[in-house]
Order: sequence, then C-alpha cells, then structure tokens
Amino acid sequence: MLARVGAPAPQLGAVVLDEAVPAVYCLPGRRRRIVVTTGALERLDDHQLAAALAHERAHLSQRHHLVLAWAAGLARAFPRVRLFGQARSESQRLVELLADDVAARSVDRLTLAEALLALASGTPRQPVMALGAGGSTAAIRVRRLIEPPQRLGRLRVVLTSLAAAVVLAVPIIALASPAIAATHMNYCPTQSVAASSAPR
Repeated sequence: MLARVGAPAPQLGAVVLDEAVPAVYCLPGRRRRIVVTTGALERLDDHQLAAALAHERAHLSQRHHLVLAWAAGLARAFPRVRLFGQARSESQRLVELLADDVAARSVDRLTLAEALLALASGTPRQPVMALGAGGSTAAIRVRRLIEPPQRLGRLRVVLTSLAAAVVLAVPIIALASPAIAATHMNYCPTQSVAASSAPR
C-alpha cells in the first residue's frame, strides 16, 4: 500500500508521502520503512531532518516495536493488573527517550529538539504500529534534550535493571508455574493405590 501512495527517496533512506501535516515515522516489520511527509520536508531544514531520521533508525535498529508489543500483550492478558497497564504507557515513553539518546550520539541535541518541536505541531494520520519522532511526549523530550544530561549512579542503574528484570520475569513465571507443576503430578493413581494395598 505504501509503495502505491509514497515515492521512494533513496537519498533519505525513506519513503516520501504526500501529506501536508509534518511527520516522520517508521513502520516496523519484515519490510521496515521510514516515512517522511512532504509537510516535514517543507518544515524541517537538512540538519533537523537528519536528526529525525536518526531517531527513526534507532527505533528500527533496536526493535522497539517488540518491546511495545510485549508490554501491550501483557496489559491485554492481565487487564486487572494495573502494573502492566502502567508498564505499557511507560514503555512507549521510554522507547522514545532511548531513540532520542541514540540519535543524539550522531546529531546535535538542540537540532533534534528543534525537529521534535516542528513535528509535534501536527497530528499525522499514521498507522497504529508506527513509531513517530513527534508524538504526545515531545514536550518532555525537548526539555530533556535541552537540559544537560545527568548520569545515573552505578547503584541506581543496577537497581533499575533488576526492577525491570523482575517486572518482565513475573508474568513468565506465572504462566510457566502450572506447566512445571503438571510435570510433577502422578498421572497413574491406580498403580500407586494397588502398590500400597498389596501384601508386604
């Protein structure tokens, strides 16, 4: 479908879509694509466009869509567990922050912030699974890019990693425990009864 309505732009590594609303987003999956609207090409200068494209490449290379799919699956599977609903919304915010950090290694942080501001001004019609450089978290991300980054202490990094590992491990253990318990069940109760009633 995208091949019919979009024009390939090999120099950008993206597909250009004729859309007035400025947007840059990526479509994960087997045929991973980055989409740039004509509105974004008009609104962004070359450096800002490069920053937005770097953000989208970070999403694709680090497979952030899998993190979001996992978080969304847990929220749907356990709708009464509020933690998983919060994890879904936090995952969406955190993958955007991570893509910003990866992009900021190759482009200027302020230029990336300018690109985010320009892209946040509109509401593009993009597919549900798309990951966009703008979005509802743009204001927080812009503030974070403008302020000097604060390094986390080693202890805080370790504790945060452990907490994330526990949150991811709990549903796996919860789902696997019935299967583990079933492997230890005695499926031949008649043999055990006969053995216990046999004369000694």
